[in-house]
Amino acid sequence: MVVVALIAMLVVLVGGDSEPTTDDFVDRVTSAAESVHGDGRVSDVQCPTDAPTHEGSVFTCSFIADGQREEATIEIRDDGKFTVGVRVPRPTF
Repeated sequence: MVVVALIAMLVVLVGGDSEPTTDDFVDRVTSAAESVHGDGRVSDVQCPTDAPTHEGSVFTCSFIADGQREEATIEIRDDGKFTVGVRVPRPTF
């Protein structure tokens, strides 16, 4: 029997015309994490207040989901847009 494990990430492209703020990152991480873990199951979202906002920058925010500390990866794109990557938990059987 061969078992293949896949690690999936939910990646969301977000942003606008202005430079994103820490509040923007927290809001988007919360939304992305809740879309993976379920509404009301995400808390304590923390993003750095001095996060780089120039194109190509990558950093992490953290949150608690289902009692576990998790991370979301933020990548700054062009024109103030950024992606949020949240690891999708493996199903348990």
